[in-house]
Amino acid sequence: MLRVLQINAGSENFGGVSAILLNLYRHIDRTRVQFDFLTPNKTTYAMYREEIEGMGGHIYELGIDSSKLPGKAKLYVALREFFRTHRYDIIHINSGVLLFNSVVASACHRFTRAKLFVHAHANGGRSASKEELSEPLKKFLVARTDVSLACSASAAEYIFTKKEAKERTVILKNGIDARQFAFQSKVREEKRRELGLSENFVVGCVGRFSREKNQEFLIEVLSCMRKLQIACIDGNMANNGAGLKEVPPPNPDACREAKLLFVGGGSTEDEVRAKAREMGLLDNVIFAGPQADVAPYYMTMDAYCQPSTHEGFGICCLEAEASGLSVVTSDRVPEDADIAGVMQRLPLEGGPEAFAYALLTAPKREREEAWKKVGEAGFDIVTSAKQLLELYEEAARR
Repeated sequence: MLRVLQINAGSENFGGVSAILLNLYRHIDRTRVQFDFLTPNKTTYAMYREEIEGMGGHIYELGIDSSKLPGKAKLYVALREFFRTHRYDIIHINSGVLLFNSVVASACHRFTRAKLFVHAHANGGRSASKEELSEPLKKFLVARTDVSLACSASAAEYIFTKKEAKERTVILKNGIDARQFAFQSKVREEKRRELGLSENFVVGCVGRFSREKNQEFLIEVLSCMRKLQIACIDGNMANNGAGLKEVPPPNPDACREAKLLFVGGGSTEDEVRAKAREMGLLDNVIFAGPQADVAPYYMTMDAYCQPSTHEGFGICCLEAEASGLSVVTSDRVPEDADIAGVMQRLPLEGGPEAFAYALLTAPKREREEAWKKVGEAGFDIVTSAKQLLELYEEAARR
């Protein structure tokens, strides 16, 4: 049996990368491979510790804040000590931070004989000047990597050299258990009753609170939606749609009072709350916190919005599509995530008005069978887990 160590930068808040790794672990053949999970500081997997340990895995926390350069030096030393007593066949790095990846890769290369997988999950956040400076680090990383993986072509180019991204990187689709998100009207009714949503038009956003997820922008979108809804009730929405012409009629449900539903936790949550309070919208925003099972929350929503400033793939968009929701995102979310043809990608420069209008005019979908399209498009977690296992076993044989 192969032993694989999954390393990501980590935080206390469960995010998209952690969800992908946990789903892969749940569906991979654990008679042939076993995962352990390591994070420099606090684990993202606290809610799932019992499940992970029950499947045979271990969670390791090194107690190091690696966000700054001194912390990365401490991480290198801590990994040296860790690898003196822990042996792995494969080490799989999962991070969108190039310097973090390079430090970890260097330690793995020097202190282990494991095959090194580096998995690109992000596609933005560096300025043009930093992008130029990143080239030496990319070459350093590639020289120590046995297998390059990425969730999308843009993520590959962000972490690896152009040659590596084009010629050697394997695109591993961010599969999900689509059936888990299959819409159920009874679940929707129960969860909406629990959250006190009654007849509201609910726009949702799932994921950790962080700068790149841009949740503050959604408070501005909500404000614009409320103004447009007044125009909707007056029957004059087409003339108030952020200057747009020849627009479709609004979703029949869009005149119901709008509310935002956030699922997740993170470093910028307090700032988002403060903005909602400042704009007089706190009563129209629900902070549901981190949830072990997010599927019922998607069923509660009427539309989904992801205004990220950058995104490696956008797995939450895929989950929303599987639940039968129309999806509005920034144009920083890769087109790869639009597997059902229901995503509108808008430039953030267009402002919150355009997002508000897109959400209120998004077509209402038939939700019960939407999950099937995810599997048909090749984004099934079983397929992804099988592909990853084959890559592990092939690398271990070399």
